[in-house]
Amino acid sequence: MKNAVAAILQVVGYLFAFLAITIALAGFTKMFVGDWEAGGPLLDLLGEGVLTTLGIAITNLLIFLAAGSSGVFDGWPAIRVGLGGFANGATAGLAMAGSMLLLTLALGGGKLVLDADAAGAYLPYVVQLGVMLLVASLAE
Repeated sequence: MKNAVAAILQVVGYLFAFLAITIALAGFTKMFVGDWEAGGPLLDLLGEGVLTTLGIAITNLLIFLAAGSSGVFDGWPAIRVGLGGFANGATAGLAMAGSMLLLTLALGGGKLVLDADAAGAYLPYVVQLGVMLLVASLAE
């Protein structure tokens, strides 16, 4: 029981550290770069994804430096295994984000009507949607 409570406190502490660092990064970015949200939804999503990724990276680096070496870092997999795990995680994230999007569409009473003659015109939007869902799912 004591180990479970310690593990839960570690996760909650990590989440608070991550949120604080990411919010600080967003504040610094807006001070020095400006409001990327005014650049449209694609730039907004890209900015949020980059900030979230930096927040995770900085949080992990600070925890690693504070805690010293850990068994987690000592046992990193080879690049092929790591890329396989990344691909599995990205696929699962895309599947979850896509299913939530379709579920929202279905439960909201929306309709998706495709024109068979314009199938080629849909491809750029499908690629953009896939990239945006991938960024969102990796941020989660």
